[in-house]
Formats: sequence, structure tokens, C-alpha cells
Amino acid sequence: MWCANERVGAGYLCANEQEDFRIYHRTECMQKLFKQAAVLTGNYDLLKMKINVKDRGTNLLMYHMNYDKNNNSNMKKYCGPDWTSSPGETQLESGAPGSPYRRDFHTEAYKVLNAGKNTPTINKVGWFGSTNADGDESRKDLPIYAKMYPDIFDFRHVDTKNISKENKNYMSLEDMVSNFKIVLDIGGIGYSGRLKYLLFSGRPLIFVDRPYVEYFHDDLIPYKHYIPVKRDLSDLVDKTKWILENYDEALMIAKNARDFALQEFTAAKFSERILHVWKNLQNNAIV
Repeated sequence: MWCANERVGAGYLCANEQEDFRIYHRTECMQKLFKQAAVLTGNYDLLKMKINVKDRGTNLLMYHMNYDKNNNSNMKKYCGPDWTSSPGETQLESGAPGSPYRRDFHTEAYKVLNAGKNTPTINKVGWFGSTNADGDESRKDLPIYAKMYPDIFDFRHVDTKNISKENKNYMSLEDMVSNFKIVLDIGGIGYSGRLKYLLFSGRPLIFVDRPYVEYFHDDLIPYKHYIPVKRDLSDLVDKTKWILENYDEALMIAKNARDFALQEFTAAKFSERILHVWKNLQNNAIV
């Protein structure tokens, strides 16, 4: 376990995770996020909270970035903004996998928002990411759907050790939103940190069901903010065809999602939520 005012460490590290640069990167991002919250709320005790920075929330009483809505829904009150919500840029350790920088959340979110103002040139659902995620088997089925229905899906596997523009299968969220008429979000090892950005996109969003969700999940309403798809993807084709055939209605759903993101994903709202979690933990006398 680690506290936000510690320089090194991560959520209850196991021995084989000591060299996981991504964990340390998340630590740095969460430190920035919590320091911002401490300043905005005037409560520097927030920096004493113990935090789990992993992709899957647990039933341990500490700050989590997500929770299991099917088996541990009571843990929602201990969940707050994740590491991708961090302000300011952070640089990964030399040689770490993935992107070399984690940029300021709002800078990147507004890039996605502005990309959504462009007229899409590809009349399909776009998704680019790793299909090897251990947590969600449905990711592995995405390329199968792309082969079976190439006229409506463009799903590509991206090697997480080669996330760069030199990789022909890599596409930034900004470019994906700019090019594709529809976007999709799906669970990974646990939750998906991509969802917040896509809600800014102004594109119809297909939300694939998953067990691990973020604190704002219950505030998102199917067919008001997103188009739901079952976790086994059995209704993916039908839902996609509905969007394409009713695109004006789907755009209204996308607008609702963008309005939600603009209202809820601010530094002030992030800080309020962190304070809310701290109060809940305080009530359980574990902070």
C-alpha cells in the first residue's frame, strides 16, 4: 500500500511487480491528482490515504480507482478518479513499455473533444488496442468480428510494447475519434481508463458491459449517454446497425455524453470526489 505523499511505491505491491514501471508511473500521476485535490479542498489529510492503483478494485478499505459492480458494489463509495485524471505531464522510467508520457488529462480530453468536431471519413466502428488483456475475453473476439463484418468494424490489435506512430496498427484516441463515425469502449485487465476521454468525443459510443467500473458508472444511462452491448458481444452487430440506421438519434446520445463529461470531469469535481472518498474512509477509521 502507498500514500499519496510518498514518492515511491504502489498499491500493495507484490514481489513480481517491483519492476513494473507502469505501477510507478501511476503512482506519480496519483500524487499529482491528490496534491491538486488537497489544494482545491484545503484538506491535506487527503495525502494520507492508502490507494490501490491496480486495474481491479478489491474489498480492502482504501481508495480504489474502480470497483466490481457485480460482486462488490458496496465498494463504490471508496472509488474516485483514476491515474489518467492527473493534471500535468509525467514521464515514465527509461525503457518502460507504452507511451513515454502521460499528458495532462484536460489537455488530452479537449483534443478528443475537438477531434469530434471533424466530419468522420470512415463509416465504421473504430477500436485500436490490445486484444491480449487477461481480464476481458471479449477483447479477443473483436478481430473476429472485424473479419466477419469488415464493412462496419475496424478493430486492430496493438502491441503494448510498441505504442507509437511507427506501428501501423496504432492510432491515438484523437485520430480515432476524428476518423471514425462510431467509437467503442471495452474492459481490459479490469476497468477501462479510456472511457472518460471517449465521453468527450461527440461520437456515438458503444459501451461493452464489464464487471469493473469507475465511480461515475451509475450516473451514465444507457441510450442517454451510450449504446450498451453485452459482454459476450452477441448484440454488437445489431446495435451497430441500429446506430448507422438512426445516426441522428445516436448523435443526440453522443451529445448527452459530451455534456456529461464537460460537467463532471473537471479538476473541482475530481477533487470533490476524492474528498468524498476520504470522508467515507474516515468514517471507517482506516485513514
